[in-house]
Amino acid sequence: MRHGDDGGDDGDVLRPFLTALSSMMLASLRQLDVQVPLTLMSNRVASDELTALLKFLDVHGPNIRQLRVNIRYEIPELLERAPNLEQLILATAVSNFVSGVFKVRDDHVHLRRIFVGLSPDQRVYQPETVQELDLSRLKVLEELRVQECHWPTSERDPKKEKNCWVPLSNKLLKQSVRLTDSKGVHWVPRLTTASAPRKAGKKGSGR
Repeated sequence: MRHGDDGGDDGDVLRPFLTALSSMMLASLRQLDVQVPLTLMSNRVASDELTALLKFLDVHGPNIRQLRVNIRYEIPELLERAPNLEQLILATAVSNFVSGVFKVRDDHVHLRRIFVGLSPDQRVYQPETVQELDLSRLKVLEELRVQECHWPTSERDPKKEKNCWVPLSNKLLKQSVRLTDSKGVHWVPRLTTASAPRKAGKKGSGR
């Protein structure tokens, strides 16, 4: 199911749309792509739209396996409202990203992939909030793909020391999570191989 911006005033459509769907039986719902209208000059959701979205997720969240949304943190307890979610796509610039979106009280045992970002053409070297990521409660997470992630060309690349993605990759690997760029390439530590970036493989594949 998809709701997006077709050039009209989504704020006048989204609320009644989600409210109506909240009262329906949607047993086969598995995918949701919703573009929430954002308030002017910010990335915050108007309270009425947020209330409608929360009500919808309270009713249908357990059915959703794939969710794409254009906001970063204004959905309280997002993962707890979608306990069976397997893939999460956050269509927001990583420079605006807030790591608290992944906070959960209990372990999430279905989410395998997270995609964040808008464009690989943007180069972000110091996104402090990304460094604070704690994905330890996402027990089966395999991949965090960030569109704005760019790897050094080699271990001797002079830009490596300024690259924030390498230490984050090393941190996430300890949680068995691979940080990948827009092409699905992850960083390989120096002690593992002389080559640097490598295409991501599945857990247990030996690649």
